[in-house]
Amino acid sequence: MKIADFINELADKVGNKNHDGVKDFLSRADIQTMDLSDELCELIISGLMSLDGAKNHPTVKKHYTALALNGVDAELASAINDFGLNATVFESDKDTYTKIRTFKAKLKELLEKKNEAPEEFKKRYDDLRKDKIELDGKIAAMEEQHTAAIAAVKAESSNHVLSFLKSNHLKGFQYADKERSLDLNMKLAQMVIDEVMTQKGAKVVNKDGVLKLVQANDEAMDFYENHKPVTYEDFVQKVLADQKLLSVSDPNKGNIQQPYNYVTPVVQQPNQPAGMTSFMAAINESLEGLNN
Repeated sequence: MKIADFINELADKVGNKNHDGVKDFLSRADIQTMDLSDELCELIISGLMSLDGAKNHPTVKKHYTALALNGVDAELASAINDFGLNATVFESDKDTYTKIRTFKAKLKELLEKKNEAPEEFKKRYDDLRKDKIELDGKIAAMEEQHTAAIAAVKAESSNHVLSFLKSNHLKGFQYADKERSLDLNMKLAQMVIDEVMTQKGAKVVNKDGVLKLVQANDEAMDFYENHKPVTYEDFVQKVLADQKLLSVSDPNKGNIQQPYNYVTPVVQQPNQPAGMTSFMAAINESLEGLNN
């Protein structure tokens, strides 16, 4: 699949196909002939689901509705048995809501017969009220579980989209270590970026298909440094440059080529956050092991 078609389909799935960032990216001439594996594209696209898509997806809806109502059916069956109701009356009712209506009708019949046996009726009536309260509580718990499940689907979908956007952003850089695979370079870069964001109290969020840097303790507030807002792109560029992870061009020497098994020297860089030296040392040691 062409990368332009892939991005276009993802933007359409999240309902922001006309976003300026998407248009600008798709208008670039250098991506028009770039291909991605159809299998990879299908894997990502099929795994993403918008909130509206989850709410209206028949399989998702059927699964969680059945999960919520199965417990109600079991409690109804128990109540029917406890109060000596004729269970065969309910056998033709396959729908839970129909069973509840039938159950209510039978309760009404019992109420209408209360004068025939006052004491016995009072006991059964009190028991029924107790069971009704218990049933209401179980239904409320089922509904809460259903709501939580939908929220989990939404969160998972949002995390997939955010991860894709961050990964796609890192693919655009030229990395200093040419012998290291692009995937490893990107993983290293993301680890360093996440570490620095944590130290500085920042986090990245997906704002209508655009990566935005905000304060970690309040996503409603932009991230500032030196009294100026910082974009995610500028933040990433500076972090990777400070850590010397990006390729440096020299007019006389061309791009710097790193030898195989090259490990970036662990040197404290200017303005480097505290603790980054040991963090980078641990990462480089791990990557050296992978190269060997």
